Formats: sequence, C-alpha cells, structure tokens
Amino acid sequence: MNIIAIHHNCFIVNINNTSLLFDYPQSDFLPSGCHEILSQQLSGRRCIAFASHSHRDHFCPNLSTVLSSTNHATWIVSDDIADMYPEALPEHVIVMEPQQTYHGRDFDVTTLESNDLGVAFCITINGIRIYHGGDLAKWRWPKAPPNVDRAVRLGWNKALANIADFAPHIAFSNADTRVADFSGALDVIRIIQPDIFVPMHVFGNTSWINDLVSTLGETSTQIFSYTGCGDAMTYTPTEHP
Repeated sequence: MNIIAIHHNCFIVNINNTSLLFDYPQSDFLPSGCHEILSQQLSGRRCIAFASHSHRDHFCPNLSTVLSSTNHATWIVSDDIADMYPEALPEHVIVMEPQQTYHGRDFDVTTLESNDLGVAFCITINGIRIYHGGDLAKWRWPKAPPNVDRAVRLGWNKALANIADFAPHIAFSNADTRVADFSGALDVIRIIQPDIFVPMHVFGNTSWINDLVSTLGETSTQIFSYTGCGDAMTYTPTEHP
C-alpha cells in the first residue's frame, strides 16, 4: 500500500484496488497541477472519499468532479457538510455524526468528535487501522484565556485516549506550527506511537515538517516527510494485533 500527499489535509491511501481519499479542498486551496495528479491516481479505481468537515480547506462541493474518474465512489461526510451542502451530495452518501460507527462491505469507520468542527475518522480496512484527524488537534492558541486553554488541554487529552484505544498503524494529524507542540503532533507520535505519522495542516509549508522532525528527535515512528503534491510513501504492514 502507499500514501500519496496532495495538499494540506488531503491525501490518498491506496490499498490493493481501493483508494481512500481524505479532505479534498476547494480549488483555491490547491496548488497548480494537484487536481490532475489526484484524478490520475483515482482513475479506474474504487474510491472511498472521506470529508471531515465543511471548512473550505477540507471540503469541496464539486468533489463529484474529482471522483468522476473512479470506477466506483463511496462518500462518507460529517453531518455539518450534509447540513451546509445538501445539494452537493449524492443520493447514497453516508453522513456521520461524532461517536458513530459504520460497517462497510470490507471496512469499518468510527468517528470522534472534533474540537474544531465535524469529526475525525478511525478506519479499519484489510486489517490496517488508519486515523485521520481532520481538524481535531491541540489548538492551544498563544493568547487564549486560561479557562479556554484549560478546556482545550482537557479535550485534547480525552481525544488522545480515544485515539490510543484505537491504536492506529497510520496516523494523519495536524502539525500546525502556529500553536504549541505542533498542534498536538508531538503527542500523537510520542503517546500513540503509530508505525507511520503523516503531518497535516501545513498549508503547503512543508518546512514545518522538517521542524517537527528536528524537534522530535529519535522515534520508532516513521514520518512521511513529503515536499509536494504527488509525493508518495510505501507502507508494508507486518503482523498486526
């Protein structure tokens, strides 16, 4: 299987004949050429498209255009997307609220509540556990009032416990340098210890990933240090509990 970086929180995970697509954003958030690379990657394949919430950098109402090259597409979206963009969704879309589970033909999805908007996804497919956080992160903004900062810390610690219970092999989580601790990326790597960590929410500033790696130091987790759209990383699963 392989992981392909598109931009920001948008990635593809290819597993056999199935592609998982995450958080395809609106066109003004995509660098030139990304749409074409993504369409080529999905061409003729079965696709499960996940959208964590309705922010413009995470969901595009014209997602159907991107998915038109696929052999078959399943949409799994947060409930706020269904509320905001009902006309953009196909008839058989799967709408998920926080703390729900959906059992697909050969995959399972459980959602966690985001502390920003929408949901995070915990996906099991082919025995591999994949976590995609959307905008669930450690949003400790520098000038936040103490009561807000405390609420953020408590909420993030609760989320970490849920992620740890899921024990993902691959974790996609925000690594935004505008807030402390790379918006929780350090916690996910050090506490969850996934096989692979994929930094997200870098707005194309992939130097932030280098900063994360330098700060992190020695770890058993492999960091996907992509530099641009289309960069890929191969993952060969070993024995999984």
